[in-house]
Amino acid sequence: MFSLLDDLCSPVNQKSEIQQDKQTLLIGIQHHLSCLLNTRRGALSHLPEYGLQDVNALYQALYRDKQGRLEGAIRIQKAVARLLRCYEPRLNFIHLEIKPSTDPNTVLALHITATLQDEQCIRCVLYFQAAGKVDISQVDRVSL
Repeated sequence: MFSLLDDLCSPVNQKSEIQQDKQTLLIGIQHHLSCLLNTRRGALSHLPEYGLQDVNALYQALYRDKQGRLEGAIRIQKAVARLLRCYEPRLNFIHLEIKPSTDPNTVLALHITATLQDEQCIRCVLYFQAAGKVDISQVDRVSL
C-alpha cells in the first residue's frame, strides 16, 4: 500500500503537477489580459492608467485605404504594448502583429507572441469587437 508521501514524491505526480501549473499560468494570463483590455482607463482609482482608453475613440482613428488595408491600427497596437509592458510582468519580448480578420464583428485582430520567464514562447489573438469588447483566444505555448 502506498502512503501519502509516496504519492507526493512520485515523479509521475510531479510531472502532472508541473503540467497543471503551466496550464494554470496560461489560464491566469488569459484571464488577466481579458480584465486588462476590457477595463477602461480611469475605472480603477488606485491604478488610473490601468486599462485601455475608450475604444470608440481608438476605433475612430481606424480607416480603410483604397486597397482595403486597415490604417491607424498602430495606435491600438502601441496602447496594447504599453499596457502589457506595464501590467503583465509575466510576458517578456512581446511582439504584436496586426492581422486581417474575416469576422464582420471584429474591427481588428492583434496577434501576440511573447516569452514567459521560463523562456517558453506563447501566442494568443486579441479580437477587438465592434461593441467595444476585446475577446482573447486561448493562450497557447508554441515552439519556434
